[in-house]
Amino acid sequence: MRTCSWVLLLASVGIAVKHVRKAKNTGVPVQGLHDPANASPDEDQMDMVRFLMAHGFETFATKEFIERLDDDLAIDSIDDLASIQEDTDHLSLGISEETAARLSIAAQKELLRRFLSTIPDRKTNKETGVYAKLVDKLYDNGFTDVDEIEDLEDTDAETLGISADDAMYLSQKAEEWEARGTFIWLLSSFQDSNGSFPFREKSLLSSMLASMLAAGMRSLLDVKGATSVPGIPSADVAKLQRSPLIQELAHKQEL
Repeated sequence: MRTCSWVLLLASVGIAVKHVRKAKNTGVPVQGLHDPANASPDEDQMDMVRFLMAHGFETFATKEFIERLDDDLAIDSIDDLASIQEDTDHLSLGISEETAARLSIAAQKELLRRFLSTIPDRKTNKETGVYAKLVDKLYDNGFTDVDEIEDLEDTDAETLGISADDAMYLSQKAEEWEARGTFIWLLSSFQDSNGSFPFREKSLLSSMLASMLAAGMRSLLDVKGATSVPGIPSADVAKLQRSPLIQELAHKQEL
């Protein structure tokens, strides 16, 4: 009963307090997304609790254990659980190597399933969930995260039981998925000179994200080198190019 009450508490939380996260390959934290004074559980944590309960890890879904995962191991999302086995810190919470391995595999497969479930059928362009059936085959053949699916080649098709065209299609969608995450970080983290975060408003962020992807942008390098992006005012493109994420990237290129 206590676990169920904890889940209900999590579900009642409205807008989540986001933890500071690091953008991929930049080393620059996303600022302004965490308010230390507000200790409410965030959306990622809510999602993690639901995942734990759905996959037979109810004993880890209590309020007390979730707090220990966060405080002791900095784990508060399914993404974090996917790498829980990379070190032995989990042993301090009584999570055995075997259990950590099961948690990691379940989390990795869940992240794959979520990605694959968003991909419309290549032939009909309708979201049928047809590619979600490939989770186990992909995982068993070494494609354990979306980043690795980017490396799919037509020669992998036969092993996976799909066409060469589908293999290349999944690779392209994986690249787009990774870019989507990077651009969300970029847009969410940009802080204007007046202290505001002008691109965080949901509809605006979604619109700008769609425009960036439609323009073929797939990395921070693409943003840095853009002269214009259809659908985004040139002034806003210039603002993004002045963001710490892009400036850090430019600095690394100069070294």
